[in-house]
Amino acid sequence: MTGTNAFKNASLNMKKLLTALTILNTAAAVTAFAGIVYVYWYVNNETKQEQMKKFVGDKIMEQLPSLMPNALDNALPKTTGGSIPTTPKVPAMPKL
Repeated sequence: MTGTNAFKNASLNMKKLLTALTILNTAAAVTAFAGIVYVYWYVNNETKQEQMKKFVGDKIMEQLPSLMPNALDNALPKTTGGSIPTTPKVPAMPKL
C-alpha cells in the first residue's frame, strides 16, 4: 500500500502544480490581451494622436536649432562661379 499511497500523493501534488500553472498562464494571457487592446485603443484615439504629434513636434523643434547651424555651415559654398560651358552632344546616325 505504501507505493499506491505515494503514487496518489504524487498525482495529487502534480494536479495542484498543473492547476496553479494553468491559472498563472491564463492570467498572463488575459493581461497580455488587455494590454494589446489598451494600446490599440490608445494609438487609435484621435485626441491621443494629436497629443503624440504635438509631443514629437515639440521634441523635434527643440533639437533643430542646435543641429541645423552645424549641418549647414560646411555644406553650402561661400561663393559660386559662372556656369561651365559644355559642347552640345547631338546624336549621330550609326555608321554601318
